[in-house]
Amino acid sequence: MPFVASTDRAVAHGLHLVALTGPGHALSPGYAREDAALRSSIRARPVRIEAGEPPLDLADALAAREAPSADAAWFATRWEGGEAESMAAHAARLALEANGLPDGGLLPAGAIETLASPTLARAPVAITEPWRVVATPRTPAIALLLTVIGARLRLALGDLDLEPRDLDLLSPLLAAAALERAQAEPDALDPWLPDIVATWLPAPSDAGSFAAQVHRIARVALDQPPGEVDRIASGLATRRVSRLRRALRRAFFAPAGFDVDGWVASAR
Repeated sequence: MPFVASTDRAVAHGLHLVALTGPGHALSPGYAREDAALRSSIRARPVRIEAGEPPLDLADALAAREAPSADAAWFATRWEGGEAESMAAHAARLALEANGLPDGGLLPAGAIETLASPTLARAPVAITEPWRVVATPRTPAIALLLTVIGARLRLALGDLDLEPRDLDLLSPLLAAAALERAQAEPDALDPWLPDIVATWLPAPSDAGSFAAQVHRIARVALDQPPGEVDRIASGLATRRVSRLRRALRRAFFAPAGFDVDGWVASAR
């Protein structure tokens, strides 16, 4: 089974610090507030992190091999007070569910460490050295699959000159298009489209900024007619499953010159 449940205290501690010192679009906007409330409830000292102490960024935290020293006593209280056991159980469930999905032969060879963390926003995050994916306990399994395939796609895409937030939207939606092409039936992903909507498409209050994001991605990296960009941007911004299906079937998020079918054939 490619997805293997794991816990890693160093990674968990690094993510804790990054979430406290964020902001970042991949991080839970409520984690720092909830952590402060938990400290207050047991009269623990407020967090004080000196400049330079936390990991440099999310990627550093995901690849951490040694636990950071900052906020160590408080993190030990959290970790040993039940978080380690809880996240291990969630990771086991996520890995089990992800292994039950049709991967189309598009996953990398070998094991994919699968961790759960309360520090992230809706979408999982992944690194390729080692292959590791981290998700919230509430993340649907299809999102893990698409995030890992998306990370593999990034290795083939090269530098697209996109902002990290834009690349983090393009890669899983391109992965979904690739995964659909790797299935025997054209509608094979339909049961999971609502989960893709829930993970990557915006809340109603963010519809305008999301549509602008799709337009920005199209302008920088895609080769799509303006009318099609308008249709997909407006449809995805309003969480329309039919527009998501159209975007996947037409490989809307494939960068200019990128052959999705050719990549699928070579990756399997």
